[in-house]
Amino acid sequence: MADDGISTKISVLGDKEYKKALQDIGRNLAVLNSEMRTSQSAFGEQETSLAGLRDKHAKLSAVYDAQREKVRLISEQLNKENAQEEKNTKAIESSRFRSLRPTL
Repeated sequence: MADDGISTKISVLGDKEYKKALQDIGRNLAVLNSEMRTSQSAFGEQETSLAGLRDKHAKLSAVYDAQREKVRLISEQLNKENAQEEKNTKAIESSRFRSLRPTL
């Protein structure tokens, strides 16, 4: 027997853009990690040479920048969701108060 209960779906404005941006960052991180492995294998024994270390530093900096952007994006989305939850809570409390107030 199918359950005929009520279901709800909560969606935050910009949710699709948020998910797409996270996917883009994830793809970028995968590419950067692949480049890091390629760079390490290219330098082989000379990985600790000045050129090898500079290349490694450049690649790691790019990875850190992408991760920093991901954290910023997640933090921004969390703040939006918290603000929406606060707004919804106030609306619920207001509705509850109006429904409990005796009618004249």
